[in-house]
Amino acid sequence: MSEVKLQTKRGPSAVSVQLDQALIEFDVEGWKEPFSEIDDFALWLGLPFAMRMGRNLFVDGPVSTEALNNARRLIEYWTCWSPEKFKPVDVRAAEVGDGPAPGSENKVMCFSGGVDSTYALAKHCDETDEKVWLLTVHGMEYRSNDKKRFQELLKKTSPVRKRFGLGNVVVRSNILSEFKKYKINNLHAFGFHLAGAQFLFDNAFSSGAIAADNPDYLEVVRMPYGSNSISNPLFRNHRFKLETWGLEAARSQKLGYLASDEALLRSLSFCKDQRVRPNNCGLCTECLRAKGIFQAEIGRIPEIFMINEFDVSDLKALVFQDNFQLAAMDIIWAARRTGRAHMFEAFEDFLHSNPKSRRLARLKYKISSKSKVRRQLLPLMQKGSD
Repeated sequence: MSEVKLQTKRGPSAVSVQLDQALIEFDVEGWKEPFSEIDDFALWLGLPFAMRMGRNLFVDGPVSTEALNNARRLIEYWTCWSPEKFKPVDVRAAEVGDGPAPGSENKVMCFSGGVDSTYALAKHCDETDEKVWLLTVHGMEYRSNDKKRFQELLKKTSPVRKRFGLGNVVVRSNILSEFKKYKINNLHAFGFHLAGAQFLFDNAFSSGAIAADNPDYLEVVRMPYGSNSISNPLFRNHRFKLETWGLEAARSQKLGYLASDEALLRSLSFCKDQRVRPNNCGLCTECLRAKGIFQAEIGRIPEIFMINEFDVSDLKALVFQDNFQLAAMDIIWAARRTGRAHMFEAFEDFLHSNPKSRRLARLKYKISSKSKVRRQLLPLMQKGSD
C-alpha cells in the first residue's frame, strides 16, 4: 500500500497541514502564545484523508505515543462503521514520544452559539462554577470567506462569552473545501476537524470539550456520526483529552433548560437559512423544530425568531429532515412530560400515518413555505439590509 506524507508549518498566528493535494489552513485570532510543539493536531486532521484515499499515513514530525495508538483504534472503528467510505490504513510518525505537561488546568470548549454548545457550556459552568476558554471555528456553519455574518454571530453571542468565558479564540479553517475535493462527508469527519483545532492548543489546556449533538440513547440510531461518545474519548494524548458535554439531554431538554434564561435565549443561533444567520428565520425546519419544542416545554414561543407565529400543523415540515422521526418524537415526549400532549395529538397521528400521506404533506408545505418566504421573510431581510 502506498504512503502519503503529512507535513506541518507553523507561523505566529497560522498553521498549515499538507498531505497529497490537500492543504489545510488554520488562521488563528485571539491567541498570542505558541501553538503545540507536537503534531497530534495534524494527525487527527489527516486521518479522514488517509482513510478515504486508502493510503498509509506518515506524519513527518513528532507525535505522542498515546495519540498514535488511539489513531489506529479510530481507523479501526471508522472503517467498520463506514467501510464504503473509509479504507483500513496504518499510521506512523518520524518521531514518537511525549512532550511536557500542559501549562495550566484550564479547559477549552468548541462553541458555535447553537443550542447544543450553549446548553453544554451553560450547564457545565452552572454546575461547576468555573469558566472556560471558548474556541469558535469559522468555516463550518459559516463559510470561511463570510466574515460579515460571522462577526455578527460573535456580536450576538458576546453576552454568553463574557458570562462563561475566560477568553475567546477563533480558528478560521478551509478544511470543508478540502473535504469536498476528496468526497469526504463532513457528517463523518467533522469530529476530526474539531479535535484538530483543539489539539493545536494542547500545550496550554488540560482538556477540551465538544457539545453532544445527540443524547447517548439516540447515538445508536444516528451512527456513523462525526462526534460521538465512542470515538471522542480516543482524541487524547498524555496531557490533553477531549470530553463530550451534554450527552444526558435531548434537544427538547436543552431548550427547556435555556428557556429560563432570557440572555441565553437571545444569544441562540440555529437557523438553517444562510441568508439570515445569525438570526433565526422562524420558517426553516430547524426553527420550526425549536418552536415545537418551546410550545411543548414552556407553552409559548419566545420572541427570538424573525417570524414568531406558529401552529402545530407547521411541524409537518419536519419531514424534510433526515432524522424526522427522532425530532418529532422528541417534541411529543416533551409534551407528554409537561402535560401538553393534547396540543400535539394531530401531529402524533401524522407521525404514525402512512408514508404517502407524509409525502403529500411535504409537497403542500413546500408550496406554502415558498409563499411565506416571499410574503413575510423577504421584506424583513430587505429591511435589515437597509
